[in-house]
Order: sequence, then C-alpha cells, then structure tokens
Amino acid sequence: NTLNEFENLSAGQYIIQVQNELGCIYDYNIIIEETPLPQLNLFADNSCPDQNTGILSVETATTNDLVVNGWPSQNYILNNLMPGAYQVLVRDSIGCESEDEIIIGELPELDIVSPEFNLDCYLTEVSIKPEVISHAGALSYLWHNGSTNNQFKSSSSGLHSVTISDLCKTIELEWDLNISIELEESL
Repeated sequence: NTLNEFENLSAGQYIIQVQNELGCIYDYNIIIEETPLPQLNLFADNSCPDQNTGILSVETATTNDLVVNGWPSQNYILNNLMPGAYQVLVRDSIGCESEDEIIIGELPELDIVSPEFNLDCYLTEVSIKPEVISHAGALSYLWHNGSTNNQFKSSSSGLHSVTISDLCKTIELEWDLNISIELEESL
C-alpha cells in the first residue's frame, strides 16, 4: 500500500513498474498529453495622429487572466490607446499561458495643398480642387453651397469654402475670388 506521486512531469511516454506483495512485476505504459496553450488572437485599429484613439481587441476562450503590458485587465477591448507595441498575455485556469505582441500604428495626417489661382481679366470660370496629399480613411467634402463633390466650379466672385474631413481631422479652406467677366463690344 505504498503511494508514490510524481509531479511536474513533462508531456511524453512513461513506463511504470509496479510490484505486488507476491513479487510479481507489472509494467504500465503511461502517456501524458501536452496541454494545449490558451488560444489568443489580437486585432488593432491604428491611432489618429497626435490623439490616443487606437483600439486593441483580444479574442480568447480563456477568461481567467488577461495582462496587457504588464498590467492586469478585465477588458477584452481596450480603447484610447496611443501608437506603440502592446504585449498581451492570457493565462488559463491551470496556469498555461499564451503571449503575443501587436503594434498599434499611427494613421497618416490629413494633408491638403490649397490650389492657387491666376485670375486674369478674361477668366469666366474657375475650378477649385484641393489636392489631398495624405489622409486616414474615407474623405468627405462640404462646399459653401452644400455640394459634396471633391471639386467646385464657379463663375461668380465672392467667398468660396470647403470643409474636408477624414477619420481623424477636419480642415477648412477658403478663397475670396474676384472673377471678372469682360464682354467684348462689337463695332
């Protein structure tokens, strides 16, 4: 009636010999299966420039321990993160751990070049089309007259403006144009 315990054995195959009170020896083949590591999937939404808008989402079947950059967390979706590297660790109920790193990048800055105009005496119409150098996500345009096109044609003088927005930023541009329409008189 001797009880022997073996602890901290690695996964693998072991042969155990047992001798009974009559001296008979029996061999037992024992297989210790490897415990699967907890599943860990990470997803990131990049942050807007100069803003902490990054999002880190963690998918795991494990609900015991979640640690992000060394800090315990109860949230599997982390908001308002700055750009950078994030170390994520999950630990299951028996202590097995999975760890991974994800990078939250920075979205490009909305950069627009305003067009310049050479207004001469014979100009009857001007086409205003701001040049978008870089942006984050879809662009939207709103002109002073309610138009939502990416350019505007005008044959009238006065203040012309557009508001251009992307996922992170809004820029307003204005032009005060003096468009002269010269009429030729016939002799």
